Order: sequence, then structure tokens, then C-alpha cells
Amino acid sequence: MKRIIFIFAIIFPLFVLSQFTLDLVEKQIARAHPVRNVSSDWLHQVLFGRDSSQVVLFDVREEKEYNMSHLPGAIRISPHMDIQNFLEKYRPELRSHQAVFYCSVGKRSSEFLERLLEADTTLSADSLANLQGGIFRWYNNRYPVVNDSGETDQIHPFNSFWGQLIKKR
Repeated sequence: MKRIIFIFAIIFPLFVLSQFTLDLVEKQIARAHPVRNVSSDWLHQVLFGRDSSQVVLFDVREEKEYNMSHLPGAIRISPHMDIQNFLEKYRPELRSHQAVFYCSVGKRSSEFLERLLEADTTLSADSLANLQGGIFRWYNNRYPVVNDSGETDQIHPFNSFWGQLIKKR
């Protein structure tokens, strides 16, 4: 019996960790937070195409995460930013651009987007989106991230658990 418990104690965590993928996290976030999502492939096409001026990016992570790396042209906002303050500062951009919000995997940005849509029902949900899989999916697809020094291969893992979702470059 002890041997069975020992084997279970070793095998079960490995099974759970092997099932922990960014795809699974994306699905769980989409179920919990039903906001519009865009793919990193779509965003890459837009940002590096003729329509790049039509998109405004909001990085919904902490300052230390943003400072390590972020998507080119992204504006950092705190995940805890007061929605009314956000609207006062960025309402013109929200009305004239496609706004894409992202964080590490999409959870904090989806939550922020939900709060935003609840606070201002005049905003078009069609022009606001969450980046599915966040900066981790973007990075894993080998798209560029930048910091104050230019393009970088560094990315903030949030913590060691979530960092397992990042593919090494």
C-alpha cells in the first residue's frame, strides 16, 4: 500500500504538470472571462502591416514586468488602475482605435477589460479585445518584445509556476 501511495505521489504531480499548457490556460480564461480575444498572429499582422496606427496596446502588468519587456508601442497600465481614471486618460484612444489589452497569459487583461466594459456601456465591445495567451503566447510565437534598450529575448515569468509556460529562445 505504501508503495502505491508513493508511486501515486510521484506520478500524479507529473501528470498534472504535463497537462499544464498555455492552450489549457487560454481556454480556462476564455470560459471565466467572456471578452473578445484576438490572436497573436492577427496582432502581429496588424502591428507590422499598414494598419498599425489603428491599434493601441495596453500592457496590464506590473511595472517590473513591463520594464523587462513588452510589446512594441504598448502603454503600461496597472492591473489595479481605477477604471474612471483610465477612461479619463484614454477615452479618445478607445473611441478612435482598436484597443488590445494584454498581460502575461490574459487573465489580468481580461479582468481589466471586463471592468472597463461594465463601467462604460457606450464603448464598443467590437473595438476592444484581449490578446489571447498574452505576452507569453506572443513570445512563444517568436514575435519581438522590447525594453528601453530595444529588442530583447528577456521576458518576465511572473513567477516560477507561470514561467513554465514560456518557451526558451
